[in-house]
Amino acid sequence: MSKKNKKSNTSNKKNNQITNNKENNSTINKDNNNLNKEPTSSIDKETNTTKESETIDSTTSTEVKDIDTHKPTINDFMGNGNDVFTTYKSKYENTMSSAIILLFFGILGILSTVGMLTGFINLNLSAFQHIFLTTLYLIFFAYGIVSFLKALDYKEMISTENTMEDTIDRYLENHITKEYLDSIHDNSMSEEENYVLYIEKIQAMFLNENPDFDKELVEYHIDNFLNENF
Repeated sequence: MSKKNKKSNTSNKKNNQITNNKENNSTINKDNNNLNKEPTSSIDKETNTTKESETIDSTTSTEVKDIDTHKPTINDFMGNGNDVFTTYKSKYENTMSSAIILLFFGILGILSTVGMLTGFINLNLSAFQHIFLTTLYLIFFAYGIVSFLKALDYKEMISTENTMEDTIDRYLENHITKEYLDSIHDNSMSEEENYVLYIEKIQAMFLNENPDFDKELVEYHIDNFLNENF
């Protein structure tokens, strides 16, 4: 082989090595770029997650502030409409009416059952029907007795409640005037909120002098007094 061929072969080998080195370097650079991109992507994801958390915290904080700054309304103070105060007089009348109805049907049913057993009343009923009706009439009678006894308990409380009501009404007539309401009126509040304020102030003032009175009874009479006079 000639010297020129040897030189040519040597030159080709060098060129191939250079080419291979370039390809290797290119591959290494690509891998490094991929490695660099992945952490950046992870950092971006973490940053986005942090921003979302901050947004949620900000929203929650706003909601809490709204709750803290929420002013009471008449519905907040007076209940949801189902918790209506009932005097003992009304309880007595309602319970006694229920007791009379239950006792009437219970006694009538028991008498009819006795009449069927003695043959005075002829009805073609099975044994099961007799047992069912008799049980039903006894339940009516039992609940009638319970309601009657409860009504008597309410009746005993009526006189005490009447005395309390008279005391509350006299106090309101002597102490609650338009001038007093104007003095505690808050111009920054709505009419409903001021109404709640009136009840709270008057109730606290009365109970401070009469701590043994029922709170709901006092509130009930204050509400009626304000509605009727102002």
